[in-house]
Amino acid sequence: MKQYLHIEGQEQPLLWQSEHQAKLPKQCVCVDDSLTAEKALNFARNGTAMLWQGDYHNAKQLLSAMARHIDKKKKKKTAFSTGAGISVGNAHDRTPSEIKSVDSTRQQSHLLREQFNLYRLRQAQKAQILSMLLVRVNYVNTHFMIPLRRSPEIDLAIKQVCSWQEDFVISLRELLGIIGAYEWRKKGVDIAALGQDAKIYPFYGVFSPIRGEYLALVAQAPLPSQTNIAIEIGCGTGVLAAIVAKRGFSKVVVTDISKRAIECATYNLQQLGLNHCVEVRQHAFFPPESADLIICNPPWLPAKASTSLEAAVYDPDSQMLKGYLSDLVKHLNPDGEGWLIMSNLAELLGLRGETQLEDWISTAGLRVKAKYDTQAQHKKARDGQDILAEARQQEVTSLWVLVKA
Repeated sequence: MKQYLHIEGQEQPLLWQSEHQAKLPKQCVCVDDSLTAEKALNFARNGTAMLWQGDYHNAKQLLSAMARHIDKKKKKKTAFSTGAGISVGNAHDRTPSEIKSVDSTRQQSHLLREQFNLYRLRQAQKAQILSMLLVRVNYVNTHFMIPLRRSPEIDLAIKQVCSWQEDFVISLRELLGIIGAYEWRKKGVDIAALGQDAKIYPFYGVFSPIRGEYLALVAQAPLPSQTNIAIEIGCGTGVLAAIVAKRGFSKVVVTDISKRAIECATYNLQQLGLNHCVEVRQHAFFPPESADLIICNPPWLPAKASTSLEAAVYDPDSQMLKGYLSDLVKHLNPDGEGWLIMSNLAELLGLRGETQLEDWISTAGLRVKAKYDTQAQHKKARDGQDILAEARQQEVTSLWVLVKA
């Protein structure tokens, strides 16, 4: 349902647009180049949005200054310390020192969870504050434009995310994300696992395959004995389906609940010349077919997504992971395999027990045939300001090969 924002001093309200599903601000004032970062933060913290009417580049500089002010006030990050897991075993067989070690591990796990939750809360609060700086986008002669000095061309970028034909207001932070995503869509992401010069073009809101380590696992792991049909659950950009198809499967069926992901995967598979053997369907979880290989790369962290864009990273209560495991047996052909791509970051952060994933696998009537590990590649692991950096440095990405028990 469309929502309209009333702006102080203006008679006509403007359409409110937020890909992040941000709440409609209760009040909004017009501001210009004279606004300081400190005053802007006061407006934002009091729930007042600011419609920018000055120079576009000055608005970007103000947004950066606001972010720096917020970061300066953050407390020093609490270092994460993670180590090898300790087997709990039977309480009656443990010495007092072992019990103390286990209790210490449990306390550490609790601390890591609390730190992670605090980190996410701070990130959400920061995003909320920064989202209060708005810009107007006008729809003129079938084109979108920003009525500000030194503003960039945005028509094609905006049209990748919206279908309406009227003026609207949007958070500058969101707009910058849309513009950046469109640049990635034009440029594409090089995928070594697909061969030389092969690219994937991520659409806005579809997770970009920039973590190449798990793509290499899929490209190199031994295939099942039969390679007639494969299924991918939650296809995103379609990159995994493309790798599987190039490895010789006669037919690949991919599903995703997101319309934008379906459009993105369809486009990429056409660009790669694989649409003749890969069928893309907008569908939740499993299609009716059974398969020789069923692959899934669910969100890795069991936490609530704050925005629709976070849904590729956060899986509340591990719903997608559990759904994949619980129905996998029903859809596997004899000698078929399920390939599950997961990181151990959730375990490192205390969000999931060390043996919980294996317990779910066993409960689902599956067993682990093989497991291929690789060191996770993440730029944030080298960022000393990232509160999760130490955990990311120890992160391992795995391809679990599952078969019927």
